[in-house]
Amino acid sequence: MRATRYISTLTGSTFINFVHALLGNKPPLRYYPKLSLSAGISMLISSLAPIEKLLFKKQVSQVNFNHPPVFIIGHWRSGTTYLHNLLSQDKQFAYFTTYQSLFPHTALLGRHIFKPFVKRILPKSRPVDHIKLSADYPQEEEFALGNMNPYCFYYWWYFPERLRELFCKYMLFEDVDSKVIKRWKHDYQLLASKAILNTKGKILLSKNPPNSTRIGILNELFPGARFIHIHRNPVEVYCSTKKFFLQTLPDLTLKNYNESAIIDDIFFLYENVMRQIFKQKSLIKDSKFRSVSYDDLLQNPLHEIEIIYKQFDIGDFNHSKRNFQKYLQTQITHQTGKYSITQEELDRILDNWGFVMEKLSYKVSSDISVQLS
Repeated sequence: MRATRYISTLTGSTFINFVHALLGNKPPLRYYPKLSLSAGISMLISSLAPIEKLLFKKQVSQVNFNHPPVFIIGHWRSGTTYLHNLLSQDKQFAYFTTYQSLFPHTALLGRHIFKPFVKRILPKSRPVDHIKLSADYPQEEEFALGNMNPYCFYYWWYFPERLRELFCKYMLFEDVDSKVIKRWKHDYQLLASKAILNTKGKILLSKNPPNSTRIGILNELFPGARFIHIHRNPVEVYCSTKKFFLQTLPDLTLKNYNESAIIDDIFFLYENVMRQIFKQKSLIKDSKFRSVSYDDLLQNPLHEIEIIYKQFDIGDFNHSKRNFQKYLQTQITHQTGKYSITQEELDRILDNWGFVMEKLSYKVSSDISVQLS
């Protein structure tokens, strides 16, 4: 059984944040046992968080970002995890771990308390694509941010009907108070500092799809930040995202949801994420932005990584080449899925996402099986 059916990823919140996350959302009664267990653990987190803050205040304050972070952006199911796992083989990179993403308040002090718990409940691989999981493996940081403050896009996993609202508020920061942005920046920098202390790298490496629309705000927070946009054929992204969202939601949601509404939201999300990437790219220097095709990365990963190293001037590629090769050997047997789509879905993709296919020179792959509607 998947542990997230019985415990929420909100478990790593302080109790105050836990309660704040639920305010006004009214989860059905059948989710109360799951929430009760999570609430109990969040109370323990609340007692330990001030101790960690006190004990590690000096170390956290001494972390610097003289080496600007590298942010991997791109829509979900575009190859962000593959690129993240590959680059993290270079020991100069610091990253958010799966443990830290769940327990950000006790990322340093609570390692010996909560990490064994995470190891125990974590499946060996992601059910949707069989990518290996571990408490110490690189992970995206959005859940961690949601356990530090309620200004989190990933709350849509708990309350699916709020996806568009949360996108506008916390991916675009539209019509939000300046205090919200200030708090978000503070918590992000704190989280990043802990990641550097935890994994002992000197350059923060982040993979977080919600950051795809935060290029401007992240560049303000970390001047000179580098961005890698990894993209994939939109038809494949749709098929993979649909499968991923619908298979993952039962484990995370705290509300009932409608599958057709989720599919509508996928169309909304992809279109708006890609428009924001194209728009916000102009906010930074060309030398700080690299666009990478997932297909090119799969076909010639070492070549693509070497180009990134040269463009971003992030060290000697050859120094870590053997680590990259060793990791790539473990991926030889991993295969991407074969996708089937209805003609109606394909027509909708071409109508709504045609601007992406044109800009990035994508066509409908012959590997996609198109079924009559």
